[in-house]
Amino acid sequence: MIWIEFYLIFQISLWFVTHLGLKFPTGERNALVVLLGLGIKCFLLFIFIALGFERFIVSPVVLSIVVFFLCFALTKIRPIGFEGSSFERLSRKGFYEFSGFWIIFILLILSLANTYFFPITGADGVWHHVKGMVYALPFADFESKQIISQFRQYPPLIGLLYGWLISAGVDRVTVFFPVLYLCLLYIFYYRCYEHVKSSTIAGIATLILGTTPYLWWHSFLPFLDWSAGVFYAVGMLYWFLLIKNILEPTQSISAKQNRSLAVLSGLLFGLASWTRPEFVLYSAVPIFLLIVVFDCQEEYVDERNSIIIRFSIAALI
Repeated sequence: MIWIEFYLIFQISLWFVTHLGLKFPTGERNALVVLLGLGIKCFLLFIFIALGFERFIVSPVVLSIVVFFLCFALTKIRPIGFEGSSFERLSRKGFYEFSGFWIIFILLILSLANTYFFPITGADGVWHHVKGMVYALPFADFESKQIISQFRQYPPLIGLLYGWLISAGVDRVTVFFPVLYLCLLYIFYYRCYEHVKSSTIAGIATLILGTTPYLWWHSFLPFLDWSAGVFYAVGMLYWFLLIKNILEPTQSISAKQNRSLAVLSGLLFGLASWTRPEFVLYSAVPIFLLIVVFDCQEEYVDERNSIIIRFSIAALI
């Protein structure tokens, strides 16, 4: 059943990423689909628990199926169209074609092996697992007394992911942390390439980032700093691209693309806040800087308000 739900969630995420109209390379798009797919699943689980749908719906899977068909109907009613893209279609090496990718791949295998053979027994890891077990119950409750008050104050994203996997019979619930590691590196590679226009330089920069001991060490530990950091870092990459488009506008950059970037980066900041509460404050800084960038323009930018509103709502949702 979990494989069916994987398909439903990631297909919904793919439709969303495609609907943004930003023609990302395949590797970058797939990494985004995974990151946003995890966020979509957490949001659906949050709605399911918060609104008490367990009294009417036998399983959260049913809610995923309903949302899937609603999205499918929407894609038929409003077919996805493209206005063009600001991302140049240059001949580039995919990340997997870079020779250093195999070093990253070996580190990924080691991370997955660590999550499988060496369960975390630290206090944080144990309590997040407890939250997941509570959320996996038929009648879950965010205010359950089985969770100490300190951990009830944390946003629910990691606990909901744990609960989803536990309810599906998955024992090694930390398996998605190495996946976040790979998604971050894929997106970082393609963003670097768009900046320097050299696959070699982008690959070396990604290899340096991926082999950083502290970063790799966190890729298999259930610490909230890691998951929140991945979402925030990726959101910041697209935020910088949005700022670049505003400061250096060209005819190939449309207002729709800037609005899409605002939504995408804002959602990633929002997912970081759903992992650690202090990231709400960190997300307020890009909002303030975005307003400053618009106000420093010599001429008024027509889409100013629409971009700020979209970005703010997505980041602070």
